[in-house]
Amino acid sequence: MDLTTQLALIGAVLTTFGLLWSSIEGVFRSQKQRRDFAELYMVVVKERWPGVIRGSWASFDPSRRTADRANEVLDALSMQADVDKLPEHGLPATAESVARWVHTGNPEASGSMGCGPRLGSMR
Repeated sequence: MDLTTQLALIGAVLTTFGLLWSSIEGVFRSQKQRRDFAELYMVVVKERWPGVIRGSWASFDPSRRTADRANEVLDALSMQADVDKLPEHGLPATAESVARWVHTGNPEASGSMGCGPRLGSMR
């Protein structure tokens, strides 16, 4: 009987640790993702288009806040494309061409449709 109690306690501790590990890993993954586009967020959203900032829903899941910030970046890029009068169709955009466009203001023949996801790439 004593061994059964110990095994049950070990199982409960390991299950709790597994659940906590998943949450902790999600926080770190979300922070890394936000750092990946932090500079673009600062330039395009905070400096140029602060009107696209929206409040995030209070959530335990930090990936929701990251998704909100990514949507704000996409909204700001869309508004910038309208102001710069980007044609709808053009060359597909790459990360480098978008960065150059944001930095210099020259879209280099990229179209606004080239900044979106490729067909079939959405889950």
